[in-house]
This record gives sequence, structure tokens and C-alpha cells, in this order.
Amino acid sequence: MVSLRRLRVAVATPDPALTARVAGVVLQAGHDVELATGSPFDAMEAAFSRSIEVLVIDQQLQRLAGTEIASLVRSVGAGVTVVVLHRGELATADDLLVLDPTRPGFEAALANVLQSATGVTAPDRRAG
Repeated sequence: MVSLRRLRVAVATPDPALTARVAGVVLQAGHDVELATGSPFDAMEAAFSRSIEVLVIDQQLQRLAGTEIASLVRSVGAGVTVVVLHRGELATADDLLVLDPTRPGFEAALANVLQSATGVTAPDRRAG
């Protein structure tokens, strides 16, 4: 029996309803929401202190865009998986992981990202 590693996740968005949706996916997947904030600075502190493994950050944060924070976190090699939430197309993603919370299948896509971040692959379901 394989047990998944529990991830510590931070959610940074000014939208309480979006925070609740993301937290629901995180909890359903068996992980922990360590931080829910609307502050880009709290999100960066969590990522840089390595108190989290996954940062789900909204492009629409006050003062700093989610893509700016994601690029910064990635550039310092914090070892944190960063997911940018952006509604619609994002031309300047620079190969960042971007999910649109307004599209169908958002929850499943986020759950897949969490699965990938655990480093455990899903079992092969082919008959054999």
C-alpha cells in the first residue's frame, strides 16, 4: 500500500470564494492548507521559509502580480511548486504553471498538480 506524502499548501488570493474552492481541492486530496492569505508578502515568506511545498497564488493580488511572485520564487530555487491562478489567457507566463479557475475542470487540474507535487505517480491501471 502506497501512502501519499501530505503536502503543506499556501493559498494567496483576495477572493474568499476562490480560497474556499482551492482549500476544498487541497483537503479532498489529503493535504493541508498551511496558509490562506490575500498578502503577496505572506505568500513569499511562506515560500522562502520553505514552510510549504505548494503555493497557489492569484494573478490578481494587490501590489504584486502572481506571475511576478512565481518567477521570483522559482528564480531563487525555493523548491516550491507554484501555481498561478489567472482568468483567461496569460501571454507572459514564461513557462509558469497557470490554471484558470473559471474553466471547467479546474478542480481536477489542481488535484493533478498536487498529485505530481507529491512525487508519487498514480498506479498503472492497465490489466496485466
